[in-house]
Amino acid sequence: MQLSIGSVASLQDGDVERRIASDGRAVAVYRVRGVIYATDDKCSHGAASLSDGFIEGDLIECPAHGGQFHIPTGLPRCFPVVEAVRAYLVEVRDGVAYIEV
Repeated sequence: MQLSIGSVASLQDGDVERRIASDGRAVAVYRVRGVIYATDDKCSHGAASLSDGFIEGDLIECPAHGGQFHIPTGLPRCFPVVEAVRAYLVEVRDGVAYIEV
């Protein structure tokens, strides 16, 4: 099933934004080297929002404790995070992004 996460026209390379998917889940949406990615917005280590974090290459750094996740896969890359966040398959049609759930 696909859920809309909205237009990606304003998302620039190196940007991350918090979006609400059409089922109400919070998703962080990224543009990295021209590709759109999406993960759950909530850090697996704490209650921080990854969309408030910092992109470095293809990693997102949690703003609360500095842990990092690999954006394309959601896998943890830097302590203190040890549990992955969910990464979604993203399809962009006519400028609108959809995630596969």
